[in-house]
Amino acid sequence: MSEITLPVLLSPRGKVFILASALLIALGFTSPHNIVFLTLLTTGLTLTLLLIIMKYIVQLRVKVLSNIRVERSIKGSFIEGDTHTNTLIFYNPTLIPLHNVEFIDNPPKTFTIVDGSTSGILILPPRGIAQHEYKFKPLIGRHSFGKLKVIVRDPLSLFFTETSIGETSEYKFKPKITPIREKRILSAITTAPFGTSKARIKGVGQEFTDVRDYIPGDDFRYLEWKATARTGKLKVKEYELEAHLRVVFILDATKTMYYGVVGNTKLEYSARAVATISKLLLDRGDYVGLTVYLGGDKYHIVPLKRGRTHINSILNALADIKPYTEDKSKLPQVIAKSLIKGTSWGYNLVLLITDLEPYDEKLYSEIVNTLCRARELKNIVYIISPYTPLFELETLNGFSRALYRIHVARSWETRETILKIFTTKGIPVVNVGPHDIVETVMKRVEALRYHVLL
Repeated sequence: MSEITLPVLLSPRGKVFILASALLIALGFTSPHNIVFLTLLTTGLTLTLLLIIMKYIVQLRVKVLSNIRVERSIKGSFIEGDTHTNTLIFYNPTLIPLHNVEFIDNPPKTFTIVDGSTSGILILPPRGIAQHEYKFKPLIGRHSFGKLKVIVRDPLSLFFTETSIGETSEYKFKPKITPIREKRILSAITTAPFGTSKARIKGVGQEFTDVRDYIPGDDFRYLEWKATARTGKLKVKEYELEAHLRVVFILDATKTMYYGVVGNTKLEYSARAVATISKLLLDRGDYVGLTVYLGGDKYHIVPLKRGRTHINSILNALADIKPYTEDKSKLPQVIAKSLIKGTSWGYNLVLLITDLEPYDEKLYSEIVNTLCRARELKNIVYIISPYTPLFELETLNGFSRALYRIHVARSWETRETILKIFTTKGIPVVNVGPHDIVETVMKRVEALRYHVLL
């Protein structure tokens, strides 16, 4: 590490110290032969020498500090809301000890510190190691820990200097998969009488279900001879074809989705919903794909795939979220690319999760055209739209909450009028709040499971 060259500054105490020493020296020179004034002169010179020594100590500590190595270690599940331990390890390779150096860590401001402190006093022996720990709860996405701020002082706090040590580091935290406990959501995913497994469609499959009359064109291999002999009419066996759903999420992760109360924004609720539903579908053998749109021309596509291990790819993509901009101008192109790269032919359930903010009629028209083309390719399309006032309502209580409900009701009518550009073209837009995203999506998934030929 290169040597740090920093200005050494006087503290308020140091300024008083200088004034006192100057005053004593001045008084001492007025009558140097008088024992009293000679004592004052000696004291003033001693204080001046002490000032020089204290400044030298700060300069020496800064030189030692330039050789200090800092490592950061975070232990935990790397899932939002869980408690993680951040350990800072300081290495001193020099023969000079370092005492009483103040340091302040720089974690993301939105994280919650649950135990310990982000600051401390560093006492580092020669060729020694020191550690500092604190615990925090993170939020979803990619976050940066900045360099440590360090304040170096002399033992009398007459001089000080400030600098930064260590390196900036990034960490990714996955959304929490929330257990589904509410009865209304469980009822949406109960696929009686077949249970929560694969979709079953009449066709040429492996599981026998019934016998029916022969229809010209039926394969003679499936004739049921016993029933034919008993009834005198040609009968064929009917089977169920086991098929899997293909669900594609397109998540708008631009800055407008990140507005709101930290930890409970539209984006965070949506990411949790995507993680929860994806885990459920993959456990049941369905296919899941994900596109995360970060704004501008930044996006990440996770292609359709099945298997329980695929949830790791979904969670890693959600953990990589870091909103860059409010610019959604490339969203229609990203939707098209996600359908080309991330899906298979026909009957994908495409769920675009976006707040559709700010209002942009040109952008809306482009999105409509793209989604209409997706429907032409035999995809089922929905827009799931987190509605901002419903999320803002969560932060209020009492009388203010009641007043805001009136505002929500009025703004709802305005929003419905604006969204007619989608509904008139047959693109359904479903407005959702923080507590009904999972239920809303699962109802549409299960409706597709038994009513659409895959």
